[in-house]
Parts: sequence; structure tokens; C-alpha cells
Amino acid sequence: MMPKKEILFIIENLRGGGAEKVLLDLLRRFDYSLYHVSLLIAYPDGVYKNDIPKEVELISLYKRNHTFCRKAFRYYKRYNGFSFLLKYQLRKRINGSYDIVISFLEGRALLLHSLIKDKGAVNITWVHCDLSTYHWTAAAFPNLSAEKRCYSGMDKIVFVSYQAMANFSKVFDLSVPVTCIYNIIDTEYIKVLAEKEEVSYSCFTVTSIGTLNRVKAFDKLLYVAKRFSNAEYPIRFQIIGEGDYERQLKKLCNELGVQNMVSFLGFKDNPYPYLKKSDVYVSTSLSEGFSLAIGEAMGLGVPVVATRTAGSVELLDDGRCGILTEHDDEAVYRGIKLLVDDEKLRRKYAEKATARSGNFAVDKVMQQIYQLFD
Repeated sequence: MMPKKEILFIIENLRGGGAEKVLLDLLRRFDYSLYHVSLLIAYPDGVYKNDIPKEVELISLYKRNHTFCRKAFRYYKRYNGFSFLLKYQLRKRINGSYDIVISFLEGRALLLHSLIKDKGAVNITWVHCDLSTYHWTAAAFPNLSAEKRCYSGMDKIVFVSYQAMANFSKVFDLSVPVTCIYNIIDTEYIKVLAEKEEVSYSCFTVTSIGTLNRVKAFDKLLYVAKRFSNAEYPIRFQIIGEGDYERQLKKLCNELGVQNMVSFLGFKDNPYPYLKKSDVYVSTSLSEGFSLAIGEAMGLGVPVVATRTAGSVELLDDGRCGILTEHDDEAVYRGIKLLVDDEKLRRKYAEKATARSGNFAVDKVMQQIYQLFD
């Protein structure tokens, strides 16, 4: 019998972000008869920390996100890449070597990976966002050159959409081989979860899901709700997720006088019953590499309205499988209104979305991932 290949995944934490969820979905479907998988995290915080499969060996760099952990990352940035603390802690935790080391997220996961790339026979990193429109990872590095060096040390870079892959070259001019692998969307599993709870709505319902941060631009949805309120439409909006912008969004909601038609549901372990019963799913993001929530809505046959981003354009096949809008409030309002006013159009996009979601099927994506390891 051939020995199992040793795989090490790296991610900063297991909070409720899309990339973290995708990683857990991937790990749940791994063939552990062929691979021994380890997961390195900077600290074991997050809603997904109890969802790690029992077959996965968990390695925590720090016990929690405490002062020493934060200081180690600050030292790296402040002293232009000096990384004694991080290297010391990594060498204490990572003793052996691996056939493949994968940083599954840009930013600090890539940074940690760059410090132990000698531990991997093959080094691969994943990019989940469009860095040309949302370069959030700059905060993890002392400068652009330091981040570029980390990418340059990889053997391959994987992107979650072709557009994000194309846009990457606008930020970094590299000769590292690249490929695109869509995120897993297990539609059959999602459908089962969607039946776990009975949900019903008394009027037309629009749902949005995501971390309450700047890039998701949920404030736009509140202004859109105000337009529907002024037009006296019997419609409600619900936002599923939590984040740093929650207080500001609720304050704006009250200021606009739409608190009776907008609900903040918080983080949901299982958002799918709420999503399935929705009439429309809306994404107002400023930037997306691959919107997991859009893909999940498509799999459940919920018609989608989304602002134009690298991810939404690709997922919705440039508007063939859903409505794409510009980023201003008026454009989003008009896009949603088209579906509110036209049941036949909603059915059309629901059917096209369902068919399109087959491109993100589990078996297809897992086969592409295993091919990386050959």
C-alpha cells in the first residue's frame, strides 16, 4: 500500500467568513484513505472551530488571539519583514515535512506559509478575493514588495474565479503558474439543511448574507429599502450575518425609518431555510472573488440580483443567470424592482441559476483539487 500523502493547510482562524466555510466543506469531503491532513491556524477562534473533521490534525500557533500573537504579527510588519517571533513559534509547532503545503487564504495565511515553505515539497496558495478592487491584505505586510515576495515563493496560485485571476496581474506581475478552481457548493446537502427548519414569510422577502463589513456594502441595501418604502411596496429585507459594522447599520436603519421592513438576523449556523423561502437574493458587495452566498442561492433556485464584481459576473454568467447592476443605489433598486414586479422573470432566473450551479458541484471541484496534488 502506498503511504498517504502529507497535506498541510494554513488559515488564520475559523471565524464565519466565506473562505473558512469553504475550507471546512473541502475538509469534510477529503479522501482520508489517500491523504493525511493537518490544519495550521494562528489561533483557534471562530464559529467553525468545532466543525473540523476528526481525521484532521489541528495545529494552533497560539492558544488564542492574545497580546503575544498580535505582537508577533506587528513585529513582522513594523520591522519590514523581520519575523523572529513568528518563525520561532512555527518551528516549535511544525516538526516534520509535507508533500504539499497550502495557504488557503491570502493575507496572514500566506505570510505564515512563506515562513515555512521549506517544509513543503510543493507550495500552493489560494486567493479568494479580487485584489485589484479590494486589496485588504495590504494590512498584513510592511509593503507591496514583501507581499509579492511571498507569492513569488509559491509553486502555484489558485484563484476562485477567472476574473479574479486575470485582475491579480494588475497588482502583481509574477511568473508563478496559476489556475482557477471554483468553490465547492454542495447543493444536495444545502437542500437537506434547508428543510431542517420551517420558515414562512407574510410578504415579498429579499435576503442578503455576509459579514457586516465595509466591502459588503449593506448600507446600500438600507437605502434601497427606503426607496421601496417611499413607493409603498409591501416588501421586507433581511440581513444574515454579524460584523464590525452592525451598530452603524442599525443606526442608519433607524435614521432612514426602515426598521419595520429590515431585519438583522445575526449569524446563523444554518441560514438555508431562510434563504430557500426568499423571493430574491441580493448581493451589494463592492468586491467579490467568488460569492459563496450567491452560489448557494443559485443552488436553491432563488433568483439573484448582484452588483458587478469579478465573482458575481462569473457566477451569473455575465447576467444570463441573474441580474447584474452597477453599484449605485438607484441601479440596485431597479434590479430588485424588475423581479418584484415580474413573477415570470423570477421563474426564468431561478431555472437558469439552478442549471448554472452544476458548475460548482462537489465531485467536479474535488477532482480538480486532487489533480493539484499529482
